[in-house]
Amino acid sequence: MRAIDTAISSSFDMQVSLEVLLREVHTQLGVDAAAILLLRTQTLTLEYAAGNGFSSDAIQFTHLRMGEGAAGRAAR
Repeated sequence: MRAIDTAISSSFDMQVSLEVLLREVHTQLGVDAAAILLLRTQTLTLEYAAGNGFSSDAIQFTHLRMGEGAAGRAAR
């Protein structure tokens, strides 16, 4: 948590903060891959913002509507 807090408070670059968050999720939870999808309120879609551990770049093209897929259902 300290590394995440430091990254957020020391940088105004959201991409840096997201990458630190993903690195900590990867390390602390031992997951193979993780992604952060951000909600675009104008379109009510979840769009890829950052990812770690994926074997292909396909995740970068993710656009889900609220309620669509596991991530969309969790966000709803």
